[in-house]
Amino acid sequence: MKAAFLALPNCEIWQVATLQRLLTERGWSMRTLTIGGQTVCTDGGVRLVPDGDVYNTFPGDFGLLVVAGGTITEQDTRDPSLMRFLRQYDVSGGAIACIGSGAAIVGAAGLLGGLHTAVDSDVVQAFPDAFNHAILTDELVALDGSVTTAHRDAYELFGEVTLELTETYHLARRKQP
Repeated sequence: MKAAFLALPNCEIWQVATLQRLLTERGWSMRTLTIGGQTVCTDGGVRLVPDGDVYNTFPGDFGLLVVAGGTITEQDTRDPSLMRFLRQYDVSGGAIACIGSGAAIVGAAGLLGGLHTAVDSDVVQAFPDAFNHAILTDELVALDGSVTTAHRDAYELFGEVTLELTETYHLARRKQP
């Protein structure tokens, strides 16, 4: 299986590193995607060279989309090509795992509506429109359908729950006629 890691500028890669390690140990390949295929720096100053960009990548190629938090901007939540990629990915039937402010990106695309969502309160305050129709929960990690969301500091539990999702979900939506 293939997973895509959406790396935005100043992403907090430490939030998803455990999950990425668990996935690669189980044979998943990981591709890093950025907006426009640009090299980005993490919050710790590490430069990430992407494998591709969201503008020219077919979303259906991936069984899991991983979105880390970090310094998300209003511009990120309104990027039409990024929002289109996320919506096309959702329609393709893959699972989504987002942590911290990464949930604001997924929510801005309208993909958290009606789902139990675990997210830090400061993220909800910064991007209230992204969570208009989400069912906010006090839990550190929420798994609802094919979407895992988590508070920024719950990265270990986030990795475990998302790994469980990948082992049980089997991308059932893709197998339906």
